[in-house]
Amino acid sequence: MQIFQQAAISVTDIVYDHMLIEINNNVLRTKNFEYRICTKDERLVRQGSFRGPMVQLRLSLMDSGKYQLLLSSDGNQWQQYAFEKKSTQIFYA
Repeated sequence: MQIFQQAAISVTDIVYDHMLIEINNNVLRTKNFEYRICTKDERLVRQGSFRGPMVQLRLSLMDSGKYQLLLSSDGNQWQQYAFEKKSTQIFYA
């Protein structure tokens, strides 16, 4: 059984320095969330938790590549969100 629908949660799918996770469902806004960020080969890169309608994760120290964000609400089933981390390119004139 799917605990929350993906439309209820917005996740940045292209990331440079920051990832934004926004909870769009009023019922879910009061839940505790755990998150894990894993590489394509399922290696854990980062994990943590948050509560509230929005969180911004700083990912500037992560390597460029494709990752999976796993979210769980109150210890329930994990939902996957794919995203790509790109390097910030700064050009000076």
